[in-house]
Amino acid sequence: MFLFFDSSSKYQPDTESYRKITAILETAWQLFSEKGFDHTSVNDIVESAGISKGAFYHYFTSKNEMLRALSEHHNRQRLEKLIPIFEDEKLSGIEKINKWLNAAQTWKVENFKTFIDVSRVIYNDENVQLRMSMADMRMRLFSPWIAKVIEQGVKEGTFDTAYPKETAEVFMWVSNGFGEISSKLLVALGQRPENRKLIDNYVEVFFSSLDSLLGAPDGSIERPDKKYTKMLYDVFSS
Repeated sequence: MFLFFDSSSKYQPDTESYRKITAILETAWQLFSEKGFDHTSVNDIVESAGISKGAFYHYFTSKNEMLRALSEHHNRQRLEKLIPIFEDEKLSGIEKINKWLNAAQTWKVENFKTFIDVSRVIYNDENVQLRMSMADMRMRLFSPWIAKVIEQGVKEGTFDTAYPKETAEVFMWVSNGFGEISSKLLVALGQRPENRKLIDNYVEVFFSSLDSLLGAPDGSIERPDKKYTKMLYDVFSS
């Protein structure tokens, strides 16, 4: 899978191409927040970014491919903010894992309207390949850092696993799988109010499974804030 901002990519931070890609993505996200994904056209994006349509299609084959690149861009921004936390010697392994998960929730709250709108697009049945690509991207970005945190937790005696690297990868795949299941249930919540109970069940299974996977005491991984889950239920039920 091609990563726009990978160290092996030709689009490096000191290049004009990198700056153009970043400008397109940030412009698109701003338009999505104002108009919604479906009501924002490629023409809207290129006009606001001050580029030609040819320049847009030089980097992206479609608006959906741009959406994957936008997800990568945001995940890399979050990772840059998390690296000082991952490297903080004063924090325990479990504290680092919880701060990582909480940072993802905080970002969604801060970008709530756009996050909801884009989620409805991503979790359409026809976008399976897009979701797989995004899951693979998150795996490649975060699993090496999670592996280091797990190694730390093992040394501290909080985690119990002989395979930190493999555990980190499974951790990410379990997280991606939970996101797939819960998001699809959320998107359908308006037509299926019974999905709320299913989501609650999956939440508990997911977090309990992370505790078990890490070999940590039950409840070590902090559960989502109930105010946050209520916000999701209220929006997707309407």
